[in-house]
Amino acid sequence: MGFSMKAKVLSIFLTLFVLSVPVMAGEYQILKTYRGIIQVEYWTLSKGKKVPNRHLNTGPIIIKSDKDYQKFISRIPKNGVSRRNPPPKNNDPLFKTRFDFNKHMLIVLINPSINSRAIVSARTLNLRSGKRLEISYSWKISIGSQPTHLGAYHAMVMNRFTGRIAIHAMPEAPLGKR
Repeated sequence: MGFSMKAKVLSIFLTLFVLSVPVMAGEYQILKTYRGIIQVEYWTLSKGKKVPNRHLNTGPIIIKSDKDYQKFISRIPKNGVSRRNPPPKNNDPLFKTRFDFNKHMLIVLINPSINSRAIVSARTLNLRSGKRLEISYSWKISIGSQPTHLGAYHAMVMNRFTGRIAIHAMPEAPLGKR
């Protein structure tokens, strides 16, 4: 007699929850958000095998230095998405924005669907093992055609945090379903 996958996940979640009961929790302020398009990994056929054409991170990115910020900015396309040739310049605000990474950090969420936007909440927990910043997010996705090599990013500027940072993805749903 086996347990269902839901029961296993629920038991693991409850065990982890009981072991890390917070002493105190509070909301953590998101100072500013930015959204735009970004290059993501895509697959091509090579000698009959499916291989990645680019090795780009599609998971959450925590940016705490200028070097990491420049690496992230290099993934934002210089031209916008258009059927015109040549396409118009991309006027992404992050091209002109600079941050003081001694005071702030940038948390970036990436989705391979260009037709998506993130819903985010952040809170701090004071656990017995130390402070932790928890960020929960889900994506609202609209169905439509899109380029295969572009996705959406959602960047959040926050005050710099020195403890552990945990980022949790919640289930995705189409725009009309929530």
